[in-house]
Amino acid sequence: MLNKSDIDSIKAFHLTIGNHLTRKAFEQMRYLFRSDLNIESEWKTIHRMHNLSQIEPLWLDMCVKSCIAYTGQYADLDSCPECGELRRDDQGASRRRFCYISLIPRFKGFFLNKSLIELMRYRSNYSYSPDALSDVFDSDGYKALLHQNVKVDGQTLPHRYFDGKDDIALAFWHDSHQVFHRKQ
Repeated sequence: MLNKSDIDSIKAFHLTIGNHLTRKAFEQMRYLFRSDLNIESEWKTIHRMHNLSQIEPLWLDMCVKSCIAYTGQYADLDSCPECGELRRDDQGASRRRFCYISLIPRFKGFFLNKSLIELMRYRSNYSYSPDALSDVFDSDGYKALLHQNVKVDGQTLPHRYFDGKDDIALAFWHDSHQVFHRKQ
């Protein structure tokens, strides 16, 4: 169960992350609003959110130039096969890392919340209008998928995309971050 301190801390952390504030700014906010809000430290807030969500982040090494992640076939390499940059510094520490959070536990959490279940049914309840383009579900690409069977690793499966009312249409956007620096 969330208490007032949890809620205040999570809101403050959300404000910090959403606006790219520094740790120093977070600490100043805690200090300035200490008489009205009980905001825990950033470290305590992150660990509390982890305990509440049961989401386990996985930190992976990556090339300093974003060429590869050192996982799978690249897991044991000491330098990038694309650009030759070393994986680790002189002390043996990774030069660059990224945080991977599996989507599966997050989706499981969504399906444990009745209001989120209803929100996620938006796609299956959406009414199409042939004369308007007001949602991604009006797009030609999405409509074409509705009539195609799912393909995984070159194998065609017996069901079509988004057949089930609980199927999830997942899109990926990012803000001010280029996933791959290479423009090939």
